[in-house]
Amino acid sequence: SRAQENYAKSVELKPNHKPFIAAYYALGNIALRKGDYEKAKSYYESFIELKPARPAQFAEAKRNLANCMFALEAKQH
Repeated sequence: SRAQENYAKSVELKPNHKPFIAAYYALGNIALRKGDYEKAKSYYESFIELKPARPAQFAEAKRNLANCMFALEAKQH
């Protein structure tokens, strides 16, 4: 989607730029919905590592990251 392309471009151009932190969260959500758990995991890890200011997003990203890791583990068995 267009939004996904814009988010990806923003994190590609300035990966640690604070105003673009939310792009990692959005990309993680998109990848999770598509079932791309590896990609979602990577985006959520980047989002969490950059220490977002919104506690609710931070908590949800941690929950979603745990779900990704669970799904990836389940796929291995």
